[in-house]
Amino acid sequence: QDVVIQNFAPYPVLYVNAAVITMTINVGAQISLSDKELSVSGDFQNDGMLNSDTGTLKFDGEISISVQSSGGTLYRIVINKGSGGLDINILLTSTSTLTIQNELLIQSGSFQLQRGTVVSQGPIRITSNQAALKLKNGTTVTAEGNVDLTGGGVVDFLGESGLLKIGGALTL
Repeated sequence: QDVVIQNFAPYPVLYVNAAVITMTINVGAQISLSDKELSVSGDFQNDGMLNSDTGTLKFDGEISISVQSSGGTLYRIVINKGSGGLDINILLTSTSTLTIQNELLIQSGSFQLQRGTVVSQGPIRITSNQAALKLKNGTTVTAEGNVDLTGGGVVDFLGESGLLKIGGALTL
């Protein structure tokens, strides 16, 4: 199902894990994940506020999707797009930063940063040969923790000036 979060209270709070096809959070609107998992199998547009608390935002399904956001902070992101190697195209505003407090886990498919900056305060784990972190020109991903590629995962620089900064260990 397609979900649009409007800008009027009371704002939704997840008390159970939930799955949607597409999600739009309108300007001024918000949703709280509390400690639950929100699975999105289609496009995701965040013009408001996603309070992830200690919850997980998971992108799954069998289509490539687009994530548009003005940045913000999430607790944990999981990418599991099946065996087709499908892309999650992350489109941040050019000067915005998406902060991931716990971990970025890419099990299959790719987390493709089109513009902006991503800071992972925990580990980045790319756990299979069908999983990738892709960086376009002018984008930056900072891993304050470890980067783990032990399952055959890949980091792909799709231009000349994508940047990956690693504050912890790199495990190949």
